[in-house]
Amino acid sequence: MVVNDGYARYKGELQIILKEMPNDGRRNVVGKLSDSDMLLLDLIKPWSTFNLKKV
Repeated sequence: MVVNDGYARYKGELQIILKEMPNDGRRNVVGKLSDSDMLLLDLIKPWSTFNLKKV
């Protein structure tokens, strides 16, 4: 999810959500990981830089 203008302090921040959340209008879903790709989360550390590529 990417935080939008409705949550100004975190605007533009990417959040990786691991469970369902109610839509409060402050976040936009930009993609989903398949179950087989969940292992990739172990490679991402807090405050690290990474790239997302559309395939």
